[in-house]
Amino acid sequence: MTTLSVVIPIKDERDNLVRLHERLHRTLDPLGLEYEIVFVDDGSVDGSFAVAPVNTLAIGPSAPYPVWAGTDTGVYSRSDPDSSVALWFKSTGLPNVAVYGLAIVDGKTVYAGTHGRGVWRLSLLPQLYPIFNDVACCGYFDPYVPAPYIPVEVAGFDPVQKCTMSLFESGRLCSTSAVDADGGALATDAHGFLVSSKDGYYANRKVAFACMAGACAGGVPWTSCNVSEVEVDCGRGSVRSAVRTAQETKTPTSTQLGFAPQGREGSFTLTPTIKKNGGLSTPLCSVAVSFAAGEDDARVLARAASAVNADARCQAAGLQATVAGSSSAGSHEDLGPTPIRLSLSQAQPFGVQLITEVTGHGLAAFTVGSYGTPRTGSLVAPRVAFAGVASGGGRVEVTESSPLGTCTFGVDTLPGDAPETVAAGIQRAFLGRPDTSVLQLSGGCPARQNARDANLNGAVLQFPLGQQVAVRSTDPGISFTLGSER
Repeated sequence: MTTLSVVIPIKDERDNLVRLHERLHRTLDPLGLEYEIVFVDDGSVDGSFAVAPVNTLAIGPSAPYPVWAGTDTGVYSRSDPDSSVALWFKSTGLPNVAVYGLAIVDGKTVYAGTHGRGVWRLSLLPQLYPIFNDVACCGYFDPYVPAPYIPVEVAGFDPVQKCTMSLFESGRLCSTSAVDADGGALATDAHGFLVSSKDGYYANRKVAFACMAGACAGGVPWTSCNVSEVEVDCGRGSVRSAVRTAQETKTPTSTQLGFAPQGREGSFTLTPTIKKNGGLSTPLCSVAVSFAAGEDDARVLARAASAVNADARCQAAGLQATVAGSSSAGSHEDLGPTPIRLSLSQAQPFGVQLITEVTGHGLAAFTVGSYGTPRTGSLVAPRVAFAGVASGGGRVEVTESSPLGTCTFGVDTLPGDAPETVAAGIQRAFLGRPDTSVLQLSGGCPARQNARDANLNGAVLQFPLGQQVAVRSTDPGISFTLGSER
């Protein structure tokens, strides 16, 4: 028999795939033809390239012949079309606009002709890489996490080199290793980024760990090496950098609270908290907020802000809550809807960050984002604490967004499950070996996007690399608190 192979990008929606399967079945079965549907990764950093129609291409004049693609949503570039590790990256700074013409001038600049927004000039080099790789080295998290996570991100080495990582405590060499604290082998990719690879889990991930969850590279426990410097050696290149600590300031930023309507009435508790170093965070006040089944996020968050601004204890702490965002698009095509979020400010506070801590009950869905303060190098670890007497049965999902991407994992809960059981199930989902035999649609997680940083402490999950965490629960017996370590 003849076999027909149909290649489908992984971003296609499930209902479209079902219709395709039905059409192929009706058309090919009477002819005696077998068929298979093959799903492929689109090769972009965030898995979004395949959904954008490509209108024009530009190819570099010399090896390795980099490619630029003008799409309906901007320009994507790939440094080496023949490389198995080169990915498509979306150029930053360009509006979210259709591009119909590309021209390379002097091998240094790409000009992009857009639909209705003029001609834009794009640099060939800085635009190719994700923003987080601009950081030379190292982020640090307070030991109360309960042990330090030290992620290392380095660019600028020679490509395709083996690497080692050395850890120092006040000048004393603690260890040197060719694998990081997660067991990933260290090397550089085709672009000169430091990457780690762990068989069966991930390959060429653009972050390595000097320490994580109590263990450091080279098998050294963090209790015997208070790491103050990290050195990375790759081929002819070497970089050594101090480990940064979070900085308390007089004007700490606020995390951003988001609410997702669930179609039924409910309530939650908002607890504004000031994040301090060393786990000395302090709740400033607390307000209860109820909502009706038909209310949207803008109305519910506005009510929460009003409750904070009217509460006597919040007023005494000098707190002010505001809501920003819009569910409608702006006047220009690159000004789309913006998420509606609640944030905090405080008169003359002193700390690392103001935290919009929220406690949800039963059927609830909340997001807390913008953890950390990049301008001071301060990184704040999100925390999800589960509570309740026992599960009533349902599903709990946690979504983490980190510099690597966004991943969603969940567990189906059974009546009687303890909060610790729910938290442990979610951690196993984040840390387990990826199941490559099952296609993940809408909510999956390519291995390169999973930070694998879910740390378990009883019924509490911490995400040291998390920049935003969302929790969605349909279990009436489980409540959760989404915030930061106290």
